[in-house]
Amino acid sequence: MKRLTAIFHQFKEITPIFLTLMLLAGEAQQYSTIIPQTGNPPKRESHFSSPQMSRAEFIRSVSNGDPFSLTRLWLPGIAGLNVESQPAGEYSYITELPTTVNRFQLADSYGSIGLLAHAHHAGAYFHQLVNEQSITLIYGNGTTVDYLIQDILEYRATDPLDPFTDFMDSGDTRVIQKDLFSSIYSKPGWLILQTCIIRGSENMWGRKFIIAEPVRH
Repeated sequence: MKRLTAIFHQFKEITPIFLTLMLLAGEAQQYSTIIPQTGNPPKRESHFSSPQMSRAEFIRSVSNGDPFSLTRLWLPGIAGLNVESQPAGEYSYITELPTTVNRFQLADSYGSIGLLAHAHHAGAYFHQLVNEQSITLIYGNGTTVDYLIQDILEYRATDPLDPFTDFMDSGDTRVIQKDLFSSIYSKPGWLILQTCIIRGSENMWGRKFIIAEPVRH
């Protein structure tokens, strides 16, 4: 009897922990392929201008010395942007700073580098990019990695207000959200820039992906 009582008490202690782990696992699975909404209405007027400094000056402005810290994004002839990490576990977070992009945590888990920006802020620069254009990532110690844009894809959201919405491609074929995420971000070593497409009064009409391959020197 004492043994059964001890087992019962152990079960009571373990059950809340087990349930918590199950809930966390379910939440992680739910967000494992989220495509963030990058077109929220602006909270203030944004001002865009190309940086006055040269590429070399922009690289020298990096100062934290960490070779593993991605700090800047250089878009030649367009803009130089800061890169910040998303808060841990906040996969949909996108900064309101107009010259900053966020590194997408979920892309990291698929081996690619994803950078997110609102269409009314730094994402406006993404819309100026074209195929075969080069872009550069800059790390904390001044190390640079060049990429060449290989594809620019646009998808219309079937339910713009739903972060887990499915999408329609350019041929008007429906694409399931998790399949789109996988096709975009399952590219180890590649760089993906993501922002929203604004149409009329719809700030989250669709998503735009700029897909760039690392340049082998």
